[in-house]
Amino acid sequence: MPFKSPGGKRYKHEDYSAGLIQHLLADVIDGHPLNHMKVTVEEICNFLKNDHLPAQTLFWRPLITGQMDADRADYLLRDSHHAGVAYGHYDLNRLIATLRVVRDRETGDLMIGVEKGGVQAVEGLILARYMMFVQVYFHHTRRAYDRHVTKMLRFLLEQEYGEQSGQRGTFPPPTNRANLESYFGWNDPRVWRAIDTDAAGPDGMLIRTRRHDRRVHETSLFPNTKDVDRLYEDVLPQVKDWGAWIDKADSSWYKFEKSADIRIATSDEGVDLSPVPLSTRSSLIQALEEVTQRRVYIPLEYKEKANKLLGN
Repeated sequence: MPFKSPGGKRYKHEDYSAGLIQHLLADVIDGHPLNHMKVTVEEICNFLKNDHLPAQTLFWRPLITGQMDADRADYLLRDSHHAGVAYGHYDLNRLIATLRVVRDRETGDLMIGVEKGGVQAVEGLILARYMMFVQVYFHHTRRAYDRHVTKMLRFLLEQEYGEQSGQRGTFPPPTNRANLESYFGWNDPRVWRAIDTDAAGPDGMLIRTRRHDRRVHETSLFPNTKDVDRLYEDVLPQVKDWGAWIDKADSSWYKFEKSADIRIATSDEGVDLSPVPLSTRSSLIQALEEVTQRRVYIPLEYKEKANKLLGN
């Protein structure tokens, strides 16, 4: 539950990471005997939040946020393993082996790119992410639970903090030590305990009893205007009074984007001065389309009525 301050700032997980370092780990970092590079807490926080970075530091940003960042490279393989599917597999070793330094044509800045021989490894990464999105991250049951978990956490946070943070149903902002210690107390055992003891509100009960909302209508992965119009003008009006809601692929937490910004080297020697976007070298990436599917969900107790009404 990101916190949005009265001034409009929306805190993200990078802000909480920076807050942890600034308020809880500053002494450890600044005074550590092995910190021979004299890296400061301020530098680390600026790096995480992308604030006022010099060119030599900006070079490393893609490793924590970008189409080939370390988190993305890790979670695809990890999620595919734990979900018991093969969609997220790609050649990580080949991808790492073909990374190289290139220079942006427009800005002249150095950046991380990929050798010509690594195009297939990058394609594998993009396709793995695409398939994981379609088959796992945007799976209809998982998305129902995403909604229930979100509403449950808002309920718990409102019960805990009320309007103390200035915004109902959110974590406290990462602006001081007390708030951060409170934030890091929200671990899995605490939430599961609330669910098991019926202290997590109506959506916590639905999660515990597995009575999640059910899908009663969906478009194709790439709906045309007629499909979308039918959903909003025909399907939704018939079931909206039963608590129906619409889920959109393009508003989900995980998104699929084409990776046109990944640069491919055009020569095999030195720092490449004329890299090109991956999309200009890969017909496979060019052919991928953004998923814009829409689904209509209904509470379980109205599922049979909705199916009969809609002719499912």
